[in-house]
Amino acid sequence: GTIKTIGWELGVGEAIAGTIVIGLAVDYTVHLGHTYTAAAAETREGKTAAAATVMGPTVVAGAFTTFGVAFFMFFCQLTFFTKMATLIGGTVGYSLLYSLF
Repeated sequence: GTIKTIGWELGVGEAIAGTIVIGLAVDYTVHLGHTYTAAAAETREGKTAAAATVMGPTVVAGAFTTFGVAFFMFFCQLTFFTKMATLIGGTVGYSLLYSLF
């Protein structure tokens, strides 16, 4: 929905970039889910607190470094890279939002 909202058509560049960001889309959720499953706590609240405490800072730090990469890609002259930066930034933002909240 976001690509349509910002007015892009699905072309070769968007398809390639979309394929690449699929891994970014699940990365944070998988890390937090694994930590949740491996937590020693017996309640959901305890497991959630453990996952947020153990993996939360790492996930947030990973998001900031990925946003940093996307920031520098916005200055590229090739349209592919600026679109890729938009997709990376949006994907990481959505992933962070959905995985932590």
